Amino acid sequence: MNVKDLSYQDKIALQATEKSFNDILEQNCLSSFVGSLLDGSMNQQSSIACDSAKQNNGFVSRQCHTHDSPSWKHPVFYLASTKSSEIPSVWQFQKGVEETVKFLPNNDKLFLDLGPNKYKLIQETEHSDPSICPKKFSNATRSKKKANDSDFNLLDRRRQKQIAVYSDPPDENEVFDAFLLLFGPKSTEEVTTIREILQKEIRYEQSEAKASKKKSIKIDKNQIGKGSVILCSLLVSCSETVFTNNWLAAIELMKEIREWSSPTGDSIQRLAYYFIDGLEARLAGTGSEIYGKLVSKQPKLTDILKACQLYLASCPFERSLFYIANQTIYNIAKDATRVHIITYGVIYGYQWPSFFEHFSDWKRTPPKIWMTVIEEPEPGFRPNKRVEAIGQRLTFFAKRFNVPFEYQGIASKWENVQREDLYIGKDEKVIVCCLVNSSMLPDETTAICSPRDYFLKTVRKIKPHAFIHGIWNASYNTPFFLTRFRLALSHYSCVFDMLDSTLPRNTERVLIETNLFIPNAINSIACEGLERVYRPETYKVWQARHLRAGLEPVPVDSLIMENIKNFVRECYHKNFFIDEDDRWVVMGWKGVILCAMSIWKPNVTYYV
Repeated sequence: MNVKDLSYQDKIALQATEKSFNDILEQNCLSSFVGSLLDGSMNQQSSIACDSAKQNNGFVSRQCHTHDSPSWKHPVFYLASTKSSEIPSVWQFQKGVEETVKFLPNNDKLFLDLGPNKYKLIQETEHSDPSICPKKFSNATRSKKKANDSDFNLLDRRRQKQIAVYSDPPDENEVFDAFLLLFGPKSTEEVTTIREILQKEIRYEQSEAKASKKKSIKIDKNQIGKGSVILCSLLVSCSETVFTNNWLAAIELMKEIREWSSPTGDSIQRLAYYFIDGLEARLAGTGSEIYGKLVSKQPKLTDILKACQLYLASCPFERSLFYIANQTIYNIAKDATRVHIITYGVIYGYQWPSFFEHFSDWKRTPPKIWMTVIEEPEPGFRPNKRVEAIGQRLTFFAKRFNVPFEYQGIASKWENVQREDLYIGKDEKVIVCCLVNSSMLPDETTAICSPRDYFLKTVRKIKPHAFIHGIWNASYNTPFFLTRFRLALSHYSCVFDMLDSTLPRNTERVLIETNLFIPNAINSIACEGLERVYRPETYKVWQARHLRAGLEPVPVDSLIMENIKNFVRECYHKNFFIDEDDRWVVMGWKGVILCAMSIWKPNVTYYV
């Protein structure tokens, strides 16, 4: 009860009681209370004071006052030396201090009991590199070390962890370098070997599945021929109930779909397993959180590179894009002394090591390559982390193949980059390249001035000799949820059927699905407005955007086109196709266009 809530008579009685207790406490309890308080908390105050002194002055010997120093004054000492008549609220203050001390930890509670061996292991690991962790104390400091110095060491190690330099282990760097060179012009035999191994595993799985069907007496509902049709119809019905917020019907349909779907089943079963997660997140309103977890949850670098290696060996889309883009740049760079490549979005930069490798076969000195990489800034305190890592990697490969190379990294949104930020020289042949992530750009539904149109207009202002643009072809960018869900279901059914026919059912395929495709699908299903960041469009829509921005298409070289067609026909699955349509190179699976690419240049007759 608060004192202010008492009546006037109660206040008088309380003051009288306080005075009698105050006399007793002042004579008997104050000295013992101060002594116990100093034994526990004054050492902490001394340690904190020393810690701040060391933080300001570096690694120096301790020269701070302790409770033995006569010049040091604490409020409790002042109270002990002051008469109660001079400070009438001594008892209330003492009571408050006593209650507060209950929440203060003792010295022995500031550390976790990890045992002597574990503590020694942590200490040896953190201080194994003398360049990162300098020597903590001088000899004078060691001689004056007391029991509470362990607090000081713990806080000091925490500060050093924040400024430590991190780097990839050597084995991961070697795997990464080997992966980046895997799809160069000299690695056709290695890729062919990988594809043959994949096809053998797939044929073995198919034979095992047929044998198990013949031996089984009962027919499981997952083996019914109409199972895929039933699952698709159930997913569409569930999307309608989620759209109308019919919770009871949606939950019942989700339970039924869960029974039919499986993360290790066929293409439709796996697709239903992931799509139902998106519908459940949309119903619960946690779409952005689920998408953020999927994007931030990254496996080991060696695992994801192995999965990407198998994917690129089984699917020709990315390698075809890289081949057409690199060969186009080679044709432009034949008569140039300096080439400026401006690339929007490079992810790990695995297009360019094979590009540098090609120059090692030139009979003359290769031109000087000036590369500007534009990437989205990384969240946190190091927005330039990705572009710096890519620059170091590309510089390494340029030196390896004796290619003159300069690098500039820009961590910014694509639509915020101006022509003046790119430092374009007069004698340079400029090439703009964008093969990935253009579907991440916002469109006119999120802003009055479309960032996609602004990006294309900036490209025109650069006046490049060639603008190489590759996209993922899909039509589920409509703002209406039900239509978008059906189109996304149709698109990813084709994608999962492609993966099911070209990759064995192993952990690498799960990594490919959950890292390359599922996050974008979940984002399109479970998110709306600005939270929906993945907005793919068809190449016909991009064609109209390019023309409005003042660009005109350039046909792909016939020899390049013939080589890539023969390569896809001879080395990949027979259901893959590659063709030309309205000066776009289109690629897909079983007649469905999944990827497209085109080359553009500024239209000289265009007026803003």
